[in-house]
Amino acid sequence: MGLANMLLVQLPAKLGDAKAQVKLADMYYDGKEIDQDFNEAAKWFLKAAEQDVTYAQYSLGYMFEKGQGVNRNIEKASEWYSKAAEQGNVSAQLKLADMYYYGKEIKQDYKEAARWYSKAAEQGKAYAQYSIGYMYKNGQGVNKDHMKAVEWFRKAAEQNYASAQYRLGIMYYHGYGINKDKKEASNWYSKAAELGEVDAQFDLGKMYYNGDGVDENNEEAAIWISKAAEHGHAKAQNLLGDMYYSGYGVDDDYEEAAKWYRKSAEQSNAYAQFSLGRMYFFGEGVAEDNEEAAIWICKSAEQGNAKAQNMLGDMYFNAYGVVENYEEAAKWYRKAAEQGRADAQFDIGRMLFNGLGVEEDRKDALEWFHKAAEQGNAKAENKLGDAYYYGYGVGKNKEQAANWYRKSAEQNFGYS
Repeated sequence: MGLANMLLVQLPAKLGDAKAQVKLADMYYDGKEIDQDFNEAAKWFLKAAEQDVTYAQYSLGYMFEKGQGVNRNIEKASEWYSKAAEQGNVSAQLKLADMYYYGKEIKQDYKEAARWYSKAAEQGKAYAQYSIGYMYKNGQGVNKDHMKAVEWFRKAAEQNYASAQYRLGIMYYHGYGINKDKKEASNWYSKAAELGEVDAQFDLGKMYYNGDGVDENNEEAAIWISKAAEHGHAKAQNLLGDMYYSGYGVDDDYEEAAKWYRKSAEQSNAYAQFSLGRMYFFGEGVAEDNEEAAIWICKSAEQGNAKAQNMLGDMYFNAYGVVENYEEAAKWYRKAAEQGRADAQFDIGRMLFNGLGVEEDRKDALEWFHKAAEQGNAKAENKLGDAYYYGYGVGKNKEQAANWYRKSAEQNFGYS
């Protein structure tokens, strides 16, 4: 039957009938009725393409892109895609737009990408509508225009294109190009989340977790955060760890918390790395292991997490899981202090005051004590009381000493 069909189209194809040429090319390409033969398919697509058959032009471009029946040639692929696209072939328009947008094998050109996405978008292609919306949002190849971005996101969203629904939610959430409306944002996040958009699942869960635009509902939050976490979303995995650790929306379960922190930490989430390290340090949900704690705390600290930097300073100071090293302790205390952590400001002040791991500098120490004390750190307030009482690095001033001792004592600090 297949051979008979081939013979029926072969003669008119050889006589130049473009429809027959396309039919014969498809038969060779698909290999359903006759033996698959990409060389023959490319030959017949070429003949039809030269007669301006847009489907054949697109198909030939695809074969050049993939190296099917012809030597792979991106330049020729884009040439044939262009011919088809100029005649309105939406598949070719999308191919060209993607090629120009990502610039992997041709020179990146956002203006050309925007031009072709626009043409395909006007033909109702949801992916193109989303893509040109994204370009308007970010000013890629077009002037940044949030209102136009909203317009195109909405067109795609109404076709149930999940990424566009999520982006439209973002626009409502932040008030980009439209009046801010967090309730409406949650509606679009919900639509996208139901279609499996992982970022939308996380953001929707976070809104329920924080009562942000919706009524606070930790159980509902846990449902959506779990879905995102199970799809590998690192922030969701970290937040799910927090929820299991604290019993928000789920029964508290340190082992589950550690499991999700680990998944997130292995994706380099600094917050999860710190939390996992802390669990090893205290033996929560895992066997206590200061050396393993130090590994994760260090990873987090190196990414700039101030809590981790301060804790790593403590570990070097007290030889928890690492060899005692005051210089390293001072280094990490300083990094955390420079990010405004009051406990680290006190600690680097203490190191400077006593010359531990750094050259003694009581003037500098007092500056750090002041920074910590201004944030209500009781130890720093007490230390400032000592400094003013005994004249350490400043002139003696019993009135000032009493003031700082009082502040510290009001926090029940034992040495004031």
